[in-house]
Amino acid sequence: MPNPNRIEEAVDAALSPVQTAIVATVRTAYATVATKYHNPEDGCDEQTFGYMVFKVTQHGITVTAQDPASGIIIEPDSLSFRFKIGGFRFGLYRLGQRAVDKIDETFPNNHNAAGELALDNVQYKFELGEEAYMPRALVIGHLGNWETGCEQIWVAEPLHENGGAITGWGWTKALWRWDGREVLTLPQQPTLPAPTLVRPVVLKLKNIEEKPTG
Repeated sequence: MPNPNRIEEAVDAALSPVQTAIVATVRTAYATVATKYHNPEDGCDEQTFGYMVFKVTQHGITVTAQDPASGIIIEPDSLSFRFKIGGFRFGLYRLGQRAVDKIDETFPNNHNAAGELALDNVQYKFELGEEAYMPRALVIGHLGNWETGCEQIWVAEPLHENGGAITGWGWTKALWRWDGREVLTLPQQPTLPAPTLVRPVVLKLKNIEEKPTG
């Protein structure tokens, strides 16, 4: 079987330069959506919240990748959002609403394209064999909600799929977990002065009497 320590060392080496930035991007996305976009009175629900967290996180990672020093490469032709760091290919998925001790039974539940990452690893394991195998597809999985924000972030090796969905993990590791106290707040938007009411200028024309001619 593949050595989990060998996998962890390789993933840590690839993620280490950008892990802080990725964690900050995901956490900021939760705070942004909860404070700016999520309003149940407008019909927003769990589905819309999760979708907006994905879009804002996708945007944040894409912006970070514009700096070549980040080492993040966005796959331009992928139907689903995928990015590369080192020798690994990543997908980004929400795994639930609350932090958990293990994600053994926690999977993306709203995206059937996630399973292709597991199939990628299965094919790679078949080609290389058990001993030489190293996953090439990984998932950055996050858990959270609009009340407490992001509670946890994992990196995991998808290894089983069914009908296009991930149904089992191989190696997993928690990257970050909310301690129950720290709250991420967004910087305040600059306060603009109140507009000054300008009264319209009314021009009055002089009444000029016509002089008789002749």
